[in-house]
Amino acid sequence: MPQEMVFHESFDSVRARSLDPYVNPQLAQVQTETLLTLLLGRSITINNGQAFDSRSVLSLLSMVFDAAAAVASRTPDRTELDLYLLHPPVIMRRHQAPTLLQGCITQLTRLEPGNRFILSAWQHIDEDDKARRELAGIMGRIENGARLNSIPLPDFIGKDSLAYQQLFTLERLHDYLIKLPDVNLETRRELPWVLADCIRLIQDKGTAWLVDTASKANCAEDHAETIYRAIQGREAGLVNRTWVYGPVFADEVGDDVAPLVRELVDTLYNAQLANSTAATTSYLSTPPRSRNVVADAQVNELALAVAAAKQDADAAVTEKKLDEAAPMSGIFNTVGMERNLSVEPLSVIFQAYWELIADADQRRIWQHSCDDVNRLLHMRTDGPEERFEFAQAWDNHLALLGGCFGDALYVEGDSLQIVGSLNGETFTQSNEPGRLRWASVEQAAAAGEYLDMLSQAVR
Repeated sequence: MPQEMVFHESFDSVRARSLDPYVNPQLAQVQTETLLTLLLGRSITINNGQAFDSRSVLSLLSMVFDAAAAVASRTPDRTELDLYLLHPPVIMRRHQAPTLLQGCITQLTRLEPGNRFILSAWQHIDEDDKARRELAGIMGRIENGARLNSIPLPDFIGKDSLAYQQLFTLERLHDYLIKLPDVNLETRRELPWVLADCIRLIQDKGTAWLVDTASKANCAEDHAETIYRAIQGREAGLVNRTWVYGPVFADEVGDDVAPLVRELVDTLYNAQLANSTAATTSYLSTPPRSRNVVADAQVNELALAVAAAKQDADAAVTEKKLDEAAPMSGIFNTVGMERNLSVEPLSVIFQAYWELIADADQRRIWQHSCDDVNRLLHMRTDGPEERFEFAQAWDNHLALLGGCFGDALYVEGDSLQIVGSLNGETFTQSNEPGRLRWASVEQAAAAGEYLDMLSQAVR
């Protein structure tokens, strides 16, 4: 199993629902982030809830599986399974479920008031108990060995529908996990902290502590004061994040305040999930949007600092500690027609990745370079000699990728940028060593940081 596993906050099911009319940026963010994760020799880690009910994850998995199938079909003596065994793209972590599909069935049939599972990827049947039970029955038949193409389907799963595509992807993921049992694991049973612990820490420490923490985390102090006023005194429901998405929350705190609190809570919630999946790194990123990206990114950093403080209550949060915790950052953006780019569809770039994996000589050189970069990345804050050694390895890796992927990858200074299209729109994701630079964030659609502390300080 790969040593480097990355959990992405962009996998969050609340970001793209099945009835949302426009989700290209959300889907593209997940796919471009994942491509850069794979190109660093890492695998993504997901839980069974995301695999079942995140539209973005299901779209990503379809893309990954389709690309592997296309490359295997034109590569002698290579099957899809061969490619997956050479470098598993997905690590599954099941939470209180013996199998992926059993977890899906449990969530579909959680119907009682107060404990009902709210569907995102299957939003069109969320309030239809009969349809939910029908879908659960179909998944049960697949679990017992039936193939989807042999099962009579209800009208809400038409052959050309999003529901059918997602169900087919779940069947493929089910097959993948059966064939690769080493990547089909349970979530961690004991967590160092959960979301409610971090909220209570803020309440106990008070507004002055949160403002001081914000100043060390490059977050505007006004955001910290605003967030504290919104959460002080709250108790019910802190074990999950339903309270910030409830119908009255925005009315209570104001339309300008609610997004900041949700960003803090979402980041801490996803950090908790990352811990449960035993990810070595988590990429905590803001959702793509046209405004308030800097505010969201600053609140992300504040959430990181709160998590670090909760992990080690006796250790002061310092800028150096945060620099060590976030060895790499990323920027996601849309690309207008003013840039003269030769753009390949993201599906083609995923195929180029699998072609690299299929080529034994190229893969060996690439894997050695990935190992150097990942090892030295964690050491780069130790001193000037380590920074120089990492810089050399990073430059060599960028040159290697540029030779393999051509116009799909651009190198600007220390930044590696991938450019690809989805449904006719062009998007970019760039990664570079170090924490976010606010001048870059101001022009971005989304931003985030790769947090190594989830495997060291926080976990």
